Amino acid sequence: MLPIRLEFSSRLAAPTDEVWKWITSWKSISTEILPYFRKMAPNSVTSIDDLNVVPGTPLFRSRMYLFGIIPTDHSDVTLLELDKCRGFVEQSPLGSMTLWHH
Repeated sequence: MLPIRLEFSSRLAAPTDEVWKWITSWKSISTEILPYFRKMAPNSVTSIDDLNVVPGTPLFRSRMYLFGIIPTDHSDVTLLELDKCRGFVEQSPLGSMTLWHH
């Protein structure tokens, strides 16, 4: 079975550095899966951009809550690539899946 690959792109009417701040802030990352799930990070983590990223090494464990209140899963947040102001590749093992890649 061949893997399914979807690719999307958009042009944004915003400065690159502002978009980068938004996509790397933990608040924005957690918001992308609301209202079904909420992802938590240690209190000291406000942005991935502020962390010392070693590619392939877990940054921290993120707890996940169904509807924001019922603990359901965890993710060992791991970045394979981080290209400032261009993008990142996340490949994190979860409690419920061996691999989450995006």
